[in-house]
Amino acid sequence: VEGEAHMARATPTPPLQLITGRWTDTRDLLRRVEAALAGGVRWIQLRAKERGGRELYEAARAALPLARRDGAMLV
Repeated sequence: VEGEAHMARATPTPPLQLITGRWTDTRDLLRRVEAALAGGVRWIQLRAKERGGRELYEAARAALPLARRDGAMLV
């Protein structure tokens, strides 16, 4: 089925994952993502139950270029 091919990815190497949890603002989130990527993380999960959908979407848009730059997966 068209569109499913991009979803079937191998587990990133190394299989280290950052689960973001709470952050104070986008700048704080991006600092955490940068530090994790510098430490070898290649799997980033944005997770913040207290954030609204739009805010989580905007955070993902801000973090995605960093993840792509380092070959990381952002979920």
